[in-house]
Amino acid sequence: MESSNASLRFGRRELLASIIGIILYGGVAWLSNFSGLAGALGVDIRPAVAIPIALGFIYGPIVGFISGMFGNVLGDFLQGYIILAGYPPDGATGNVLRDVLAAYYIHWHIGNGISGMIPGIMALYHRRYRTFGDLVQVALYIVAAAFIGMLYPVLVDLWVFPDYPLSESFYIVFLPVFYHNMLVSILLVPLLLYNLQRIDLRSVKWVRSGLLRQLLLAVFLAALIPTLLLGFFLARGEGTAVASSGVLVQLGVTILLTLFYTTANAMGLAQTFSRPLLRLTEAARQMQHGQLTSAGVQDLRNTAGDDEMAQLSRLFGTMAQEVIEREARLKQQLEVLKIEIDQVKQSKQVAEITDNEFFRDLQTKARTLRSRDRNPGAAIDRSQSEGASRDVPGTTAAIP
Repeated sequence: MESSNASLRFGRRELLASIIGIILYGGVAWLSNFSGLAGALGVDIRPAVAIPIALGFIYGPIVGFISGMFGNVLGDFLQGYIILAGYPPDGATGNVLRDVLAAYYIHWHIGNGISGMIPGIMALYHRRYRTFGDLVQVALYIVAAAFIGMLYPVLVDLWVFPDYPLSESFYIVFLPVFYHNMLVSILLVPLLLYNLQRIDLRSVKWVRSGLLRQLLLAVFLAALIPTLLLGFFLARGEGTAVASSGVLVQLGVTILLTLFYTTANAMGLAQTFSRPLLRLTEAARQMQHGQLTSAGVQDLRNTAGDDEMAQLSRLFGTMAQEVIEREARLKQQLEVLKIEIDQVKQSKQVAEITDNEFFRDLQTKARTLRSRDRNPGAAIDRSQSEGASRDVPGTTAAIP
């Protein structure tokens, strides 16, 4: 999910999200209508209210309002609460607006739309759900959405049904529905947003993580057992009504959806753990083979977050940087040492060449030749004197 703020733009992406939200809301509302909300008059348990609230946080206020309002219309229609009939409806008072509101519950649909719109206001200026502080803001907006979204239709009901006591509207309708919507949304939405913000669907490397598979199995089994037991007890409590009305099918699908939601969030949570671990493992492997680059090290050192995994990534990046710098210094020192060794070796070889009789004899001859070149007259006189000495009788000079 994008971390940039949402906008009031309504394009193809927002339209598709709204349509999906309407269908999901209507379908989930129909699936969960087999059990009434305790303490509320004519109200079913409806976890679908979390859908427009979540879409509001993700896509902004327009998508949240549309999916909440028209999703509630679809859900009521599938459950038979809305009967398309001509005007005037039964019990008409002559006031067109009041009669339409009483017959089709339009103000309740608008109230559900408001519940999805209010979270979208937060998304307009702060669509980040990574830290504990972000999730606290999410919870506060959920409380405000549930409160305002349900207070509006209850207040309109006082005008539509003037004979209905205010105390009963407050205690029998508003409070139970408000508590239900608030608790359901707080339980479902923050975890979903947290995982959507962190999950990376473009990368599939995390799927190979053994830690992910173990965590998924543990969470799935932990969710499966209580969910099945809850469905069993609910079916026994409903008794014959369950078997005769097809509620068992709705209950089974609800259980499957619950397990799907739990598994999906477990996958997101597992990726949160496995992705940085795989990243560290790959960095350690590259470091082992001398392939870890400075860019990779800097990426590790810039890891965002305050959790232990983020701290471990930053510490590993700092350690890797120090090791790379130390290795570079050692290589430089080795180069200097190699040069010094080469110089010593060269000097030794020169000494071996110069420190012998043959080389000294060559040096003597070279000096003689140089002196002869400098004094050619002396060389001629010397050769003449040597020739004269050969002509004088009695000389002992050796003639070759």
